[in-house]
Amino acid sequence: MKGIILNLNDYFKFFIIIVILFFLSSCSTTTPSVPIVSSFTADNTTIDEGDSVTLSWSVTDANTVTINPGGLLVALSGSTSVSPTETTTYILTATNSAGSSSASVTIKMMQNKILIPNESQSKDTFVTNADPLTNFDGAPYLAAGTLWESGTVERIYLQFDVSAIPNNAIITEAKVGLFFKDPMSYISIPIYVEVPLAVYEVEGSWEETSLNWNNQPVANSIYEDVQTVGGNTDKYIYWDITSLVQGWVSGMKSNDGIRLADEDEMTLDDGKHFGSSSAPVGTERPKLVISYYIP
Repeated sequence: MKGIILNLNDYFKFFIIIVILFFLSSCSTTTPSVPIVSSFTADNTTIDEGDSVTLSWSVTDANTVTINPGGLLVALSGSTSVSPTETTTYILTATNSAGSSSASVTIKMMQNKILIPNESQSKDTFVTNADPLTNFDGAPYLAAGTLWESGTVERIYLQFDVSAIPNNAIITEAKVGLFFKDPMSYISIPIYVEVPLAVYEVEGSWEETSLNWNNQPVANSIYEDVQTVGGNTDKYIYWDITSLVQGWVSGMKSNDGIRLADEDEMTLDDGKHFGSSSAPVGTERPKLVISYYIP
């Protein structure tokens, strides 16, 4: 009889333990975790004015998902089209009782500007050691290179007024373009020899109406870009000066313009001619093409 009582006591204790464990398990709660933003992307992060872009996202464990600016209340996953009018950062916020998570994507609104020298702003001319005291302002062409038949050296100087670009602009590309012209239209010089023409930063002031070979400003010895010029004419040749223009716009560099010259003026090759700001045809004049966005 005593043994049976002991067994019943053991069962009773076991039952009590089971009840306690069940009670504890029923009282315990799982602490929720903050939402997870698996992705938030745009199909294009650089657009031109008037363009649209598609935002796509995927979120888990969220009660609400919003996209700002705009206060869009959206599903846990999906996509939507937006048309920003300026550089815009879109922020996706996913929220539940444990808190919130967010992600962002920036859409850069590109702007483009073409600057052309004229009488009131910007400058362009050239110099030659064959006429060291002559100023060529007003000539319909610009000349650069080292002439093989005479050893004459020619250099082009250009300066563009970039004050119309906001000083906080981020320059994504800046190219100076010169219209490669058949020199028979201006002066009889061969055009067939290819010449590497390089663009250099000018490091001193100069005046378009008085510049000549003898009073040239100093230029950086390291070129910004070099292009081989020769062959077919009547087309624009472009040199990349993005970093230089960024410095001018931001004020980190003094804008004294650029020099275009034969990369190796000790080698006799050829002289190349381009339309100047005084060229009779407007579509043959120098230009600076700038692409930028405002952050």
